[in-house]
Amino acid sequence: MADLHRDMEKLAVDRLGTSMRRLNEAIDSIRAVRMDPSVDIEAKILQVLPLAPNNSISERLLALVDALSEAIAEAEALESSRDPPVNKTKPRAPLCLLSLRDYTTVQAAVELILVWGAYPCVEAGILTPIPQRVVAKTFKIDRAMVQHVATLESNPSTPAHLDNVLRGLLHVLELSQFKPMLLPAYLADLLACLVYRIHCQPSPPPTAAAARLQQLMDVLPIRVFMGSLRGVLATPHANTTFKAQCGHLLSQCVLKDGGVLATIEMLLSSVDDGNTQARLHVAALVARCPRALTTTQYLLAIGPQVMWLLTYPTTKLVREVAGLTVSQLILDHPIDLVDQCVLRPLFLPLLRFSLPPPSPATVSDGIAFISTENELDACISALKCMLLGPVPPAPVLEALVPVFRPLVYLDAFARASKAYVHADTQQLLLLFVQQLPSAASRLASCVLPSSTPLRPSLCPDDCTTPRHSTSQVVYCAGGSGGVGLRQDQPHDDNVIIDNVIDAIVDLLGQPQLDDQNNVVVGELFSHLLTTYMHLKTSSHLEPSNDRSKSSDTGSMRLLLRLTEDLGPAVLRSGVLVLQCLVTVLSMYTNQDADAIGDNDADDDDDDMDVLSVGLSMATTIVQAGAAARSADEEALLTQMLVPLEQLARHPKAPIAEMASDLCLHILARSADDHKQDVMTAAQSFAEMLDRSKADLQSAQVPLRARGLARLTRWIRRRQPVDNVEALVALCVHHLADADSYVYLAAVQVRRNLSSVVKGMQKTMVYIYRL
Repeated sequence: MADLHRDMEKLAVDRLGTSMRRLNEAIDSIRAVRMDPSVDIEAKILQVLPLAPNNSISERLLALVDALSEAIAEAEALESSRDPPVNKTKPRAPLCLLSLRDYTTVQAAVELILVWGAYPCVEAGILTPIPQRVVAKTFKIDRAMVQHVATLESNPSTPAHLDNVLRGLLHVLELSQFKPMLLPAYLADLLACLVYRIHCQPSPPPTAAAARLQQLMDVLPIRVFMGSLRGVLATPHANTTFKAQCGHLLSQCVLKDGGVLATIEMLLSSVDDGNTQARLHVAALVARCPRALTTTQYLLAIGPQVMWLLTYPTTKLVREVAGLTVSQLILDHPIDLVDQCVLRPLFLPLLRFSLPPPSPATVSDGIAFISTENELDACISALKCMLLGPVPPAPVLEALVPVFRPLVYLDAFARASKAYVHADTQQLLLLFVQQLPSAASRLASCVLPSSTPLRPSLCPDDCTTPRHSTSQVVYCAGGSGGVGLRQDQPHDDNVIIDNVIDAIVDLLGQPQLDDQNNVVVGELFSHLLTTYMHLKTSSHLEPSNDRSKSSDTGSMRLLLRLTEDLGPAVLRSGVLVLQCLVTVLSMYTNQDADAIGDNDADDDDDDMDVLSVGLSMATTIVQAGAAARSADEEALLTQMLVPLEQLARHPKAPIAEMASDLCLHILARSADDHKQDVMTAAQSFAEMLDRSKADLQSAQVPLRARGLARLTRWIRRRQPVDNVEALVALCVHHLADADSYVYLAAVQVRRNLSSVVKGMQKTMVYIYRL
């Protein structure tokens, strides 16, 4: 048996050697032929080729290549069945070993068969023009002669001949000896011929060509196939059918696994990383649905691919383009389909925070996780790719609003536990706050115990009812420095809400939001105060419950924290603050008198506190604020007079006094402002100081603040200051005032006085020693 196997190997090697020798002789003979108008080139080439029943040059060359292919295939089959060598230190040569000269000969034969056999069978422009073809330097054949033979009328141009040429070329190029080097070089030509044969030469039926094209599509790497097909589309031709079919084939490649990645790498391989327009163009191209497919079919095919690119480690460029692709899908297609095919499976680990907890949970390290640390990290990574590149359009942010609340709670836990995802979550929330028009209301809803229902298309099929308490699902330590999501027993939400409030205040205090044009803090303050007042007034008419009390306290605590920590940002927009105050005062005055009378003492005290704060703020704005206001602000001040007139008859004397005083200042504001504009030195410093002292002796905070504000305006107008010591003593006395408005006003007087009076520091030291 061993002897028989050795004999078969010897015969295979001899057959391979004979076939290779004949092909070498034929190619060498063709190399010797030169273009000569006086010589019949076709006849001369036929003379140097071996005699065969085939009439054309390409058919004779194809016969030689077929013989070589069969010999190599036989040798490879025997090679695979050989026993391993007995002595591994002495490796043996393979049966189908070829020299470098042999490889050069095979490449030259393939080039000649393609040019002389396939070019006459297709329209001009389908294949690269012969003078523009790039061939190896070892080709060494007269190009003029090659082009002349390709234009001979005797060349067969039937579909059957094209089928035979494609069969022979694919047979030799798919051999393991030549597939790595030669097949990629000739793949574009082969694809062009196959597509042309299938769709432009339908008779006889192109069954064999269609099978060969499908085999290439299934076997070859998708990027190699798409790159060659793109090269085919780049050739200039006027055949619209051919071009359309190539485009359809390219779309089919995108649908295959890895097609989106191959498209991105192929189109951006020569583009700089900073070229944003190129990335946006590629994302729009990938998101565009082909005409031959429905939107659902296309999204179901590319959705998993885009998700994989966003959640698994790939290059930064690929992840960024994948994120832009998701954004473009949201813009181009119905949101319900995008939810089902992309957003729901992509962000489900994060959305589970707003859904009822599932029965079975993933157990990791003894903790039953609903969403693991890795799953949440993948969600955050996907959001970064979508949002932290070019500024996303408003529809994209609106589509991602359902992840906002879970992201706020995730950031709150990460901040409290010092998890490594805190920086990323805060960066994402900053973009939401800066770009989302409804950011203030979304932040305000985060301190409420119940969440807004998700879009039905985002809910899993087995879970369509939103959760009603943050106690059922909570964030926890993920095990590796990150954050996980687990089910927990119902308990007091105050700790969680406190963490959320801390995170929101920290977020709104970031330097990125310290811009005069950013009024989100003022909008949030206005929204919270209005919501709180609505809850308070509605509680007079409806029985309260634990949930309403939780909503009440959460909103109020966030309101107080904003006032304490972000005071200047709260007052950044006068229109927002005045609108808020008008709403609050109107709500109180519109309450039913009988309902108010039924409240207990605690509610009355709360009402007094809120009214006092609102009236104090309004008084401070009117008296210590800007003298010149916009038309919107003036209209709001006029609108405020209606509730103030009713509050002037309030049964509580302090409220009635403050409302009357504020109403008087608003009505007399224009005349008072004119009087201040024409103020001259005729009014003495002593008179101004006496008026301020009278205000500072009042028990009402706005009046004391007004007295200090009058001093500040006097100093800023560079009016004469006759008694610096008395003025300094007055400031020092009110630096100990318990109210922040008065205290800050005293600081302003002292600061302005220091800037205009020489020797102020010595005077202050003297006063403090006294």
